[in-house]
Amino acid sequence: MNSVDREERFCDAFARALLMPATTVRKKAAELRDAAGQFSVRQLLAMAVYFHTSIEAMTRRLEGLGLLPKGTFESLKSKGLGTQHLEEVRRELDEPEAVNRFTPRTLMLAAEAFEKGLLSEQQIAKKLQLDLGAVRDVLEHVSPGGEGEALELAI
Repeated sequence: MNSVDREERFCDAFARALLMPATTVRKKAAELRDAAGQFSVRQLLAMAVYFHTSIEAMTRRLEGLGLLPKGTFESLKSKGLGTQHLEEVRRELDEPEAVNRFTPRTLMLAAEAFEKGLLSEQQIAKKLQLDLGAVRDVLEHVSPGGEGEALELAI
C-alpha cells in the first residue's frame, strides 16, 4: 500500500468518526430499534436524516460497526432504495427538506455566485436540485459578505 492510499484511508476513517461517532451511532441505532421493536429500513433512513448523511454513508457506517450485515447497501440499492425514500422520512420527521442536504458553506457559495452574477436563480435551482422558492429563501437568508467574512481571514 502506498502513502497516498494510506492517507486516503486515514481521511475516510477520520471523516466517518467525526461525522458519525461510533458511540453515538450505536446509541441512536439502539434507541430507534427499541422504539420500533426492530431495526428496519425506516430506522436506517431516520438515522441518515439525524446524522445529515447519505443513505450509503449511513449504511456503510452501520455495516462497519457490525450493526448491519455487510452488503446491506448493495441489497437495498438493488431493491430501489433512493433519495425519494429519504425525503419521505425527512418529511415524516418534520425536518426541513432539501436545503438541509447542504452545508452552510455550499449555500453561502451559491449566494455569492448569485450576487456576482455568475449563476442565476434557475441555475442554482438546477445544480442543487431545489425549487425556485427554496433557492429564493436561501438567497434571502444567506449573506456571503456578512457573518462568513471571519472564515475568510488569513491566518
